[in-house]
Amino acid sequence: YKDLDFRAVSIIMSSQVYLTINLRFSSKVYDDLQDTNNPTKPPPSIQISQSEVFDIIQTHRYNVLRFIREKPDDGDNVMEAVVRVATATGGRDPGKSGLKKRHWQSIGHP
Repeated sequence: YKDLDFRAVSIIMSSQVYLTINLRFSSKVYDDLQDTNNPTKPPPSIQISQSEVFDIIQTHRYNVLRFIREKPDDGDNVMEAVVRVATATGGRDPGKSGLKKRHWQSIGHP
């Protein structure tokens, strides 16, 4: 948790959302590291096993949520960065935006 900052959390969150939007995860087992010289037949995935992607995200999940909860201003900036990446309207760095700053909250669970 102590190693997390805006940069690290925004990379983790943006990556998760980008992959969720752009990659169709499958329960099929592929040889993700297969090598092919034929560009018309690319490997079926992103060259990282899907279970490893899931494991990386889940490993950091608790600490990412803790970071966002304990540092709400940084958390808001992270979530805005995720929106910019997911909508292709900018990068992770906040920069100068004419948009009104939003405050993000977690949805409570019973």
